[in-house]
Amino acid sequence: MESLFPAPLWEVLYSSHLQGNLSLLSSNHSVMPPHLLLNASHGSFLPLGLKVTIVGLYLAVCIGGLLGNCLVMYVILRHTKMKTATNIYIFNLALADTLVLLTLPFQGTDILLGFWPFGNALCKTVIAIDYYNMFTSTFTLTAMSVDRYVAICHPIRALDVRTSSKAQAVNVAIWALASVVGVPVAIMGSAQVEDEGQWVALLSDQVPHGSQQPL
Repeated sequence: MESLFPAPLWEVLYSSHLQGNLSLLSSNHSVMPPHLLLNASHGSFLPLGLKVTIVGLYLAVCIGGLLGNCLVMYVILRHTKMKTATNIYIFNLALADTLVLLTLPFQGTDILLGFWPFGNALCKTVIAIDYYNMFTSTFTLTAMSVDRYVAICHPIRALDVRTSSKAQAVNVAIWALASVVGVPVAIMGSAQVEDEGQWVALLSDQVPHGSQQPL
């Protein structure tokens, strides 16, 4: 089994350095302890300073993103004139981003500690939100592109098509379509104990190998 989430910033920054060290050890006929290799994908080789920096960035993005997205959603909900088709799609993007921003403190803690301390339920929740955000954002941007095409190329027809109620229905359909992936991922995701007794958020082996990447 492998961890679920797409490779984050810390892995990109540190992978080349880690691979260089492993190659050096191999050329010197040294043996890397199995438990160190096991923890490599969970940030155990990261210097504490880099971990703290990454977690600080996560928290800054989380706080700033939550303030911005919540403000966008409040303005759209509060003012009737703001409830246009385009703004309703923007609301959907803000909602998806807000959900994934709420998971950053948990992912930051996972990086800082080197293991997942929050149990199985939160593991499933964070995994599902990550996939929901990916698919709802993609589908919403696609819907916005179609919406702009209709508005520009078919302005007369757009008066009937580009309504707030229809945009809301499209948003509901987007979340339902994203559930086709989000729900199975939540079911298959789990927090499991590795050899050294630490919990790690994993996705079941039934998922194609290409979608399994380190947290």
